[in-house]
Amino acid sequence: MIEGMIRGSSIRSDAYCWSLCSRNSWHVLFRISFRHGCLSQHGGGVARNHNHRFIKIRCNGCEKDDACPVEVEQGRLWEACVELLSGDMERVDLSVFDGVDQTIVAQGILKYLHNARNVERVVNVLLCLRHAGVLGSQVGFTQSSSNRDVHAYGFLRYRLKAPECGTNYYNYNVQENSDLDLLYDKVIFMAHRSHRLGLIDAVFDMALIDGCRVSSKMVGRLASCLREYDGEKAYYFYCDAVERGWRLDAFAYKSIVINMLADGTQYWNMCMDILQRFHMSMPYFLETNLHTSIAVTCGKNGWFEEMIDLYYAMLRDGVEPNTITWNAFITACQRLHKPRVGFEFGDAMRAMDVPMDVNTYSSLLACAAAMRDETLVIQTWNSMIDDNVRPDRIVCGGYMWALLESSRPDLAVDVFEKWKRDGRPPGSSETHSIELEYFHQVSKQLEQEEKWSMHRKALRIQRWMRSQGVKPESIGLKHVVDKGKNSTGLWKQAAMLAKMYLPLDSADLLPSVAAYSFAIIGYHRLRDEAKGLELAREFEKLEMQRSTAEYATALNACAHINALEPALKLIKRARGSGVKLSPQAFTSAISICSARGSADSALWLLREMTSSGIKPNEHTINCVLTVCGATGRVSGALKLFQSMEASFGVKPDMVCFATMWEILGARGNWWEAAIFYLVGEGYVEASVWPYARFIGSDGILTSIDLHLFSVVGSKMVIRIWLLLLRDAHRRGGLQDNQRLAIITGRGKNSPDGQSRIKPSIEEFLSEGLGVKIPWYVEKANKGQICIKSADLKSWFENEMSSIGLGSPADEDVILKICRNSTNADLTLLQQVQVQ
Repeated sequence: MIEGMIRGSSIRSDAYCWSLCSRNSWHVLFRISFRHGCLSQHGGGVARNHNHRFIKIRCNGCEKDDACPVEVEQGRLWEACVELLSGDMERVDLSVFDGVDQTIVAQGILKYLHNARNVERVVNVLLCLRHAGVLGSQVGFTQSSSNRDVHAYGFLRYRLKAPECGTNYYNYNVQENSDLDLLYDKVIFMAHRSHRLGLIDAVFDMALIDGCRVSSKMVGRLASCLREYDGEKAYYFYCDAVERGWRLDAFAYKSIVINMLADGTQYWNMCMDILQRFHMSMPYFLETNLHTSIAVTCGKNGWFEEMIDLYYAMLRDGVEPNTITWNAFITACQRLHKPRVGFEFGDAMRAMDVPMDVNTYSSLLACAAAMRDETLVIQTWNSMIDDNVRPDRIVCGGYMWALLESSRPDLAVDVFEKWKRDGRPPGSSETHSIELEYFHQVSKQLEQEEKWSMHRKALRIQRWMRSQGVKPESIGLKHVVDKGKNSTGLWKQAAMLAKMYLPLDSADLLPSVAAYSFAIIGYHRLRDEAKGLELAREFEKLEMQRSTAEYATALNACAHINALEPALKLIKRARGSGVKLSPQAFTSAISICSARGSADSALWLLREMTSSGIKPNEHTINCVLTVCGATGRVSGALKLFQSMEASFGVKPDMVCFATMWEILGARGNWWEAAIFYLVGEGYVEASVWPYARFIGSDGILTSIDLHLFSVVGSKMVIRIWLLLLRDAHRRGGLQDNQRLAIITGRGKNSPDGQSRIKPSIEEFLSEGLGVKIPWYVEKANKGQICIKSADLKSWFENEMSSIGLGSPADEDVILKICRNSTNADLTLLQQVQVQ
């Protein structure tokens, strides 16, 4: 089926074709005028003299004889064109193109491209026509017309992987044909818009073979094929382009440099040289999009020294950073944990008289929050108001977060209450309230305010708009902002200028979801849980974007005050809105269930998480284990742990093991808890395991440290320790004069300065093991409970003594694990059962 129409224009030597399509047959109506030996468009009625012929052509599937009343010598030519464009290339007799000027064919296909949707079909047509000798010079071309592989002699493959093709593969001396150049450029443009990078490679290959003129746009679109993030390939592409004398535009330079930096900093110095060559080749190009992209790359990858090198390279080349580039530098400093350097960039920005916008102050507030400097936070906010920059919801929320990070929750709450009461961000009434309608008014207003740098930028953008066919006098500011949301370059800069004077909707002035979240955290730190819960219940009434980050922020706020009901409503609202929540959002909600003791809600959230295609992490599983243990669902917690790797693909970490032995020990299942402890010791890497080590220990453990254990964990570890000492005693390894110690600490890190473990352990040694184990505390070190080995040997001989780790067979399992780490296998945990 034909998917488009070949349309002519008023230009001489065009062909006009109107196609009517159906499923089983098609009829093509041509109006052709033969003038001066070539095809041209004819207007008016139907003429049947020697200059004007009306032709109707039928395909082989048409059964009506009257569908083809007239045939002329040119009919077979255009029938073949339509067959090609409809994809029936094998049925076409390409000999009909003999002697036809390739200009006419190129123009006909160009008109078809206006409505074409399948760029691969167009490329296949080009392959057939080139093979038939209708288009191009055919130097070195050996593809057959039936071969539909459009990746013919890919340029990058030729350069990097097929050097045996030879350097004479391309013919550069063919006479330039402007129509053919336009055809190839149009096809490359189509492939670029449809993100078919392989087709760009193939069509560019054909253009070189046919000796077409290589424009900077064609090279730029070919450079987009480098998005495999291969630095070596990008470097060879640049070297080859320079060797062949191709002109590179800003888009090509950006693609090359960004791909060279994808492999790390090994090409950094070379990228700086390319950047300098870029400014030498285009000294009047004032845009800094490439520098901005490099600064963002430095911030994401942690390249601080390279970012400073980029800044000095801009000064060396005489490139003045604009507001967007400065913002990228400041944001990169905040990501690189260099907030003071971010403020140094802000000072340099002021010294160069570059105006700061609301995004600049938002980045500076983030740096001030990282420094936790209350004075600097307030000073940055006041500077924004003094500079007549109207605060929006984002920067106001950032101001609240900076105050929270500076340990001033009272000020953050005051900002929110004032914002909520006035219906607009604090300080917005103190800035100018000038609101404009059209973009051309922006430059005049900036001139009146003597903001000369932004005024020059506005004038430059206006000239660029006129070159694009857009009148600044008729385009509204809201339309400019909408175009800047999904665009880059000058449209984005125009949107930033338009936002300064765009009338804001009342909904855009109210506190955001992030502001509510920060206020809830502030009330939590002020220990006003009731007020925080009241705000959390208002999430249901707020208008929320379909943003994962916004829901995650709200759920994190609910987790601070353990607001279970608002959190569950947020989860259901996100599901109804089609928002895919992050694992952190579900973990926040499950942690609330853990704190509130709601096992049903925790298990529902885990099922909701997996049904949404979100893989839980170790922290999420641990929260569910905790809430199951806290509510007495020990068997449920055990089954979840045993199936977490098979069902969720999550391997248990140290915290999961610790949670399980706490749950089992709290219920009195000491043998099961000891098994989890020892298997965890053997499963978790030794460099990560911070607890006492029993597996493979040489000799007798004369002391154990309980600093990292709870009371339940301490009792479990003491039981394992006593079992090993009894085994050593039976083998004759425990001497009478040895001093054994249990390190509990003195409680220096406790809020009340008293040890919480020591009294419980003293009681446990006296009453929790059947018969009291004699113990004492030395005056020199009150953080230890000491036991004489002779007293412990007597305790072992007492029939009333009980370690509490099950039957002798159960004790043998523990001893085997301690003697050989290979016995500490996860499959052993599958055998653990509880009633």
